[in-house]
Amino acid sequence: MALFLLIGFLKPVELFKKLIRDKLCEPNQVTYETIINGLCKVGQTSKALELLRFMEKGSCKPFVEQYSTIIDSLCKDRMVDDALHLFNEMTQKGVPANVITYNSLVHGLCNFGRESEAARMLIDMEEKQIQASTRTYNILVNAFCKKGSVKDAELAVQAMVRRVDDARKLVDCMVENDIVPNIITYNSLINGLCKKKRVDQAIDIFREIPNKGLIPNVVTYNTMLHGLFQSGNPTAAKELFTEMEDNGCVPDSVTYNVIVQGLKKNECQEAERLLEEMINRGFLPDSATFEMLLPLIPNAGQYSRLRNIIKKIASVERKEGDQRIPKYTIFVDSSSHGESAVYYL
Repeated sequence: MALFLLIGFLKPVELFKKLIRDKLCEPNQVTYETIINGLCKVGQTSKALELLRFMEKGSCKPFVEQYSTIIDSLCKDRMVDDALHLFNEMTQKGVPANVITYNSLVHGLCNFGRESEAARMLIDMEEKQIQASTRTYNILVNAFCKKGSVKDAELAVQAMVRRVDDARKLVDCMVENDIVPNIITYNSLINGLCKKKRVDQAIDIFREIPNKGLIPNVVTYNTMLHGLFQSGNPTAAKELFTEMEDNGCVPDSVTYNVIVQGLKKNECQEAERLLEEMINRGFLPDSATFEMLLPLIPNAGQYSRLRNIIKKIASVERKEGDQRIPKYTIFVDSSSHGESAVYYL
């Protein structure tokens, strides 16, 4: 304690150097960090930087913690360019930055209206596989909101979807800043939740959309339908499809493909109905849907409507790339009845 009181009253860096030269103490990373942090807090950033240089010449080399403390202090002292210079110097010396380093720079840049540079920092983080924190995105969202850049604020939220928990917080942050997220933002969040297999939370988000004055679009419904089928809840998916039509949202090709792919092998009549409806609306099944339909043919019977529909589809020229659906030979092994059958399309 006496040592640090002396450091507080005397010239701190000079005294500390003297203690080391006289071998009165052998500082480690914690010692250096404590003193550097204390210097920065009392506005002695230049002295902290001087100690960092002394540290670089000694046997106890600075880590990212010491650099980050000074970078943060430089940003607070409105010396952002100096902070960026030290950041570049640090990385060139092989000291990798962490999320704290980046947060300080992002905050400093945003404080001076340099949001585009701050956004590039975010890209740099991703390239170096450094995971941004909630604070990183909150800084950007708040900066964009203050600037009135609604689109940029929404893009920041969409980028955060990879971290779904934090993305929800950012949507709340936008609302607090009088920025109303649009349907694209909600679609991104729902998609992220479904990919994380957190469909229940996705449904909660979906149900709150009308309360925000927004209307789910076909992408919103398609994302939810796919999530429900993938989570093993076809009943809820079919109910949502009915709700979709009742609400006046017209299904598209993706909708039908998602639903048909979600059908079970014994749901031939439902497949027939959906396929006819799909074709009548000018849509064709994609390759994944077509592959899924083939095993339904034996269950439906050789002369069923389903087989005729599929055969008809197979002869129709595909819209994408002028490619035709290839003809298939279907082999069905009914071992339980001791017989097998071959169907041709």
